[in-house]
Amino acid sequence: MLKRKLLVKIYMIIIAGLLQFLVVSCGDNIELTDNNLEVRDNIIYEQGKENPFTGRERAWVDDKIIDYEILDGLKHGSFKLFYKNGNEAIIGTIENNTNTGEWKYFYESGKLESEGYFVEDMPEGRWVW
Repeated sequence: MLKRKLLVKIYMIIIAGLLQFLVVSCGDNIELTDNNLEVRDNIIYEQGKENPFTGRERAWVDDKIIDYEILDGLKHGSFKLFYKNGNEAIIGTIENNTNTGEWKYFYESGKLESEGYFVEDMPEGRWVW
């Protein structure tokens, strides 16, 4: 039982790291596709503009579609990742570039894979697999 708990914690840390990589840009001047956005000092701007961007970004990331809200240059609001077939891969909430609240992960078939909660970017409590 202790071994299983340890494996679950390790898996959650890996998932948290992958999510953080997806939702928090790592580096300056990373260009995002659909809205001609760029990241400067971890703040999202429209290219050539000085004010932080507010709106929705929907772009291809590898073979999936990422869809999230941006408020004053920070990822803030709903977050969704979709498979090519249109099924949801991940749904959750981001507040000021930080994963928070309930997150759900799905298989490409649409079946629920796991769900749980994030508090300040870290998995919290019991996750269902």
